[in-house]
Amino acid sequence: MFKKYWQTDDGQKVEAVVRRVRKIKDEQKLARIVREAFRSEVEMAAQEQIHSEQILVELLLSGKIHNTSAEQTIAQRITNKQAIYAYVFSGRPYNKVQVAEFLTDEYRYYLVNCRRGTVPMELRDMALNKIKEQDKLLPLAYMQIVPSISAPPAPYPHKDDDDRKLIRHAVQALARINRDSQKDMYVQVLTHHTDEELIKQIIFDIGSREILEEVAEKAGPTARKLAAEKLEKRKELDEIVADPKAKPRDRWNACQRLRLEFSDPDVVSKLYEDLNLTFRNGHVLYRTIYSEWEQVEYVCLRCGKVGGQTDDSESTHHYGCNFSSERCRGY
Repeated sequence: MFKKYWQTDDGQKVEAVVRRVRKIKDEQKLARIVREAFRSEVEMAAQEQIHSEQILVELLLSGKIHNTSAEQTIAQRITNKQAIYAYVFSGRPYNKVQVAEFLTDEYRYYLVNCRRGTVPMELRDMALNKIKEQDKLLPLAYMQIVPSISAPPAPYPHKDDDDRKLIRHAVQALARINRDSQKDMYVQVLTHHTDEELIKQIIFDIGSREILEEVAEKAGPTARKLAAEKLEKRKELDEIVADPKAKPRDRWNACQRLRLEFSDPDVVSKLYEDLNLTFRNGHVLYRTIYSEWEQVEYVCLRCGKVGGQTDDSESTHHYGCNFSSERCRGY
């Protein structure tokens, strides 16, 4: 079958084809080139020459654009957002998630609230994470979890896990937007919801001791119990970190759990100072032996390797891990 010049796949001819395409004024012909071009350079050159929004909308909804860069560029140039909405639901495009970047908060809220299965979970989650307005996020944080009709075979997740994920992300977004009223927000959300798995996930995200204490006192019964358990764990970890008789590596591990589970960045610097730790090539080094002019030895609290050197009047002998040249492979 005879091929048009814009359908060339010959890399040596692409530059000439692009120059020729950029001279075309007929936008319908340019739209045909966008749909039929084999090379992305030709497709991009053609769509850049199209100024009619109607033709751009028709291209977007045609499902014939196979280049994601061209797809995103066309979506950005269309001011008629209803066309973007139709595109999102058309079921044909390849790049729905990226295109939905250009939606308003009102429509993002609509996507998240759509009946399960109508909109892909990836798109719902992206839409939620892009919402900036508090009045749109609040109802999503209180959204109902729709139970699965039947449990799917392992290892596939339950459908209601999607609902939990969306609610959790809505709570996280609210916590970022309004830091002054975080305590009240967490108490209200954790009083409203009774799903234990969701409550566990939300409490896992809470690092602040003050917020946990508020939840443990005022939220729903499941949330109060789980928050109290987390506070007790915090107390145990604090005691290990502060105990000068505990093993340095135990103190380091407890310190890392405080940093990750309780969002406490200061605890690391305090332990560094307390144990006189040094950081080298990824290693966190605690000095185990120090005898001036005779021996120095370190152990890495991350990977557990030991290394040092001994000196005498004639030579220096290195043993174990060379921390200056060997990168830490610890967790």
